[in-house]
Amino acid sequence: PAGKGAPLHIHHKNDETLHVIEGTFTFQIDETVYDAPVGTFLNIPRGVAHKFTNVGDTVGRLIGTFTPSGTFEFFDKLTKVGQDDFEEIQAYSRKYGHEVLEEGNY
Repeated sequence: PAGKGAPLHIHHKNDETLHVIEGTFTFQIDETVYDAPVGTFLNIPRGVAHKFTNVGDTVGRLIGTFTPSGTFEFFDKLTKVGQDDFEEIQAYSRKYGHEVLEEGNY
């Protein structure tokens, strides 16, 4: 949704690629912030802190891939975690090799 995104986080076991197919986003990768309109493709190596936000007025869509695969279960279960409980999100994320560095605007 507009105004939403992923908080600053790290994937310790996976490289991630993201392709913006609808909407307008900003991405922070390490300390650098990028504008990301439709067509933007980003590669984020494992171990690199990153976040993104849909800065447009409409719903945005991304295609994401992880290498190696195996994160589907993480995202499926993340939808069932209390989004207002930062400690629960951190604990759950660590279980799958992710580290959430700040509270987010999911």
